[in-house]
Amino acid sequence: MKKGTKFKDLMKSHGFTQLKLSEITGVAQSNLSIYCNYIGTIEASTMVTRMRLAKAFEMEVKDFEEYLDLPPATVIATSKQRGNYKIDEVK
Repeated sequence: MKKGTKFKDLMKSHGFTQLKLSEITGVAQSNLSIYCNYIGTIEASTMVTRMRLAKAFEMEVKDFEEYLDLPPATVIATSKQRGNYKIDEVK
């Protein structure tokens, strides 16, 4: 199964549209569209993005990554994501 398909299934199982998930997480709807339709892009997502998405799905980051068969994130945040974020623990 393609990673994008698993991401779409996860969204559907939680009743999220791309727009609603974007509103909840602050992740751009255009990025969510790419994650849903192109399997390689979610692998490049940052830890901050994965934390936001995992929280919306009521999952730990590690579980989110495992569910989508993602390697651990290598980038914590992009310049747009830096700010008042506190990462207590990376699991």
